[in-house]
Parts: sequence; structure tokens; C-alpha cells
Amino acid sequence: MLDAYGGDASGFPPKPPANLDLLCSYDYLLAKNNECERACASIGCCLQDECPDIQTDGQVPPEDTPLGRCALYYPCQNLYVEDKMQACLGGDSSKGFECLSACDVASCCFPQSGEESCFALFEDLCLLFAPVCAPQLVSEGSAGNEVPPPPANLLTLCLTGYGDDKACMDACAPSSCCFTTLQSCFAENEDVCAEWEICAAKIQYQEEQEEGFEE
Repeated sequence: MLDAYGGDASGFPPKPPANLDLLCSYDYLLAKNNECERACASIGCCLQDECPDIQTDGQVPPEDTPLGRCALYYPCQNLYVEDKMQACLGGDSSKGFECLSACDVASCCFPQSGEESCFALFEDLCLLFAPVCAPQLVSEGSAGNEVPPPPANLLTLCLTGYGDDKACMDACAPSSCCFTTLQSCFAENEDVCAEWEICAAKIQYQEEQEEGFEE
């Protein structure tokens, strides 16, 4: 059976679309876009490591070999992050150290500088991993916190919002101590807080709203 891109879903996958990185980005997935699923419909043999062998004489480009072709579909892994996190949480992580190996699975929740964040997409799951994988975020808001670098897609989330400001506020959460008017950590994290500048007005507005409810 042919998939949406002309390949056999049960055989050797066709070359993926050139914009697969974009189609399978967490931003696109957050927007409930199904183009990634369509583009990745042909990788069954890659997932099962059962792609048909191809006899070559060394003249075939790497991307036309099973290993090379499957590597081109690397962005499709974003489709399976949620399942992997849920599988990890389904085990016994009560001892803490057992979950440390699963922090790689949830690494997109707490990305390094320049990496894409999936926190807004999988917020509930990410918060379950936070105590072990990102303990500095659990106590966010107190002075002396080490603020992590912003996710690579922060501007996209906060400028578009995909019709919902919650995605931006979730992404901004790790920087809350930078811009709070109470126990600010800006002085200790001046350089990295500056990278979160787009969050300042949103965090301060949220703080004002919360103070208004308390009065």
C-alpha cells in the first residue's frame, strides 16, 4: 500500500520530504498538525530494523542504503517521545536513580541552549520528570536559582502562541525568578535572564494578576 509520499509503508521507505525537520518539530506537533505522521508513515521497517537488504557494489549513495535512508527520518522520533516517557513512568522509579536513565527520554523537556523544547507539548509528563531530571525547576522562583538557557523555539511559542498564551507561559516558567518583583534572581543570572527577555512582561503581568486576587 502506498503512503502519502509514494512509498510502500511495509517496505523500503522513500526519501522523506526536505522539510521533515519542520513537519516533525514540537511547534508543528503542538499545533495539532498531522503532516509529521503522514511523512513518517513509511518507516515501519526502520522501527523494526527489518528494512530489506540492498545488494550494492559500493556505488550507491549512503542515503539509498537501508541504514542511510532510515537515518533521514530521524525527526520522526518526536512522534514517539510521549510513549517513551509514559513507558518510563510506568516502571518503578521510587528509588530515584532508576529514573536517571530515563532523563535522556525526557531531555526535550529540559533542553540545553539552542535545542528545541517539548515542554509545552508534554507539560504534564515533563513535570513528573522534573524532580529527578531538572530539580532546579522544582524550586523555581527563589533567589539563588540557576536559570537554564531558553529553548530554541521560545520566540515561536511566545510570538504566535498558536492561539493560546498558555504555551508561551509554560515555556517561560523556568525564567520566572528573573523577572519577579519579589525574590528576583536576575543579579545572579544576568546574562541568561537577558535571553529570556520576551517573558518579562508576561511573568510580571501574571504576578500582578495573582496579587490582585489575594487582595
